[in-house]
Amino acid sequence: MQSDATSAAMGFGHLWDIVSTVTSSGLPMHLVDGDRVAGDPEAEMRRYCAAMDIAFLPESLAFRKEPPPSWRATGRWHAGASESSALGAAPAGKGPLPDELERTAAAFERDQLPYYELITAALGKDRDRKPEVP
Repeated sequence: MQSDATSAAMGFGHLWDIVSTVTSSGLPMHLVDGDRVAGDPEAEMRRYCAAMDIAFLPESLAFRKEPPPSWRATGRWHAGASESSALGAAPAGKGPLPDELERTAAAFERDQLPYYELITAALGKDRDRKPEVP
């Protein structure tokens, strides 16, 4: 969608800044894992609500089919979400990326993966462990 996007625009470095600030201040935080949401949306949202000490509302897992107006500008990117009415795994079938995009994706992953690992470590079982910032 954005051919000139930079690795930093993927946002994991910024997310790490948020996670480290919130967790170091002692406030509650829970990493909502996309794979767990896709596999069992209710269980993951119940975990989130418990971590945040808020009530779980089962009706929050279903949503209107009409896309919000803010999605119009990026409708092509939101096409799959626009066709769904609940959380879950996306259907398989996406093919490989063209070589040039595959190289870009690999470079972005090399840049962003250390931040993802810091985030998951900070919010995972090793919560007291202080990971080193890259």
